[in-house]
Amino acid sequence: MTKTERGMLRSAARARGDKTYTTGQPCARGHDGERFVSNYSCIACMSENSITWARKNHARLKGGMVAWRLKNRPRVSASHRQWLSENRPSTVIHKANRRARKTASPGRLSKGIAEKLLALQRGRCAGCRSLLNSKFHLDHKEPLAGGGTNVDSNMQLLCVPCNLSKHARDPIEFMQSRGFLL
Repeated sequence: MTKTERGMLRSAARARGDKTYTTGQPCARGHDGERFVSNYSCIACMSENSITWARKNHARLKGGMVAWRLKNRPRVSASHRQWLSENRPSTVIHKANRRARKTASPGRLSKGIAEKLLALQRGRCAGCRSLLNSKFHLDHKEPLAGGGTNVDSNMQLLCVPCNLSKHARDPIEFMQSRGFLL
């Protein structure tokens, strides 16, 4: 492919508003030939160069990020709070998995378990059957402290008062104390 033909491919991609185009020819390092419209650069080479630079300049990058976060603390806090509120089920699962790793309990919760349990329990607390709002706790039926596992089948959703009163008790003992089991 001649230089003129490559330029024509690039100009056509630019006219369409594309960010990348393919020459059909490998770059000097042998990559597939996909390039940026803006500067003819091979995308894979640019990525490799960025990774290499970041590894060599890790302390500089880290220092800059820390300095920016300190300078913009209210903005970072607000952004973090917003992310947590928008991704509450993910954070709940992450915390449960982390706690299980710390206690060396086997198993790992799958993504979306909170939504699955909410549908299975029809939006109700497993302890008192009250409607769950956005404030619910993901609870291990058989507590980790009592040798329970961190798997999807050992999970339930409880309202905040039920979970705080359950603590690390056996599920049968807990339900008997609530008057549900004899």
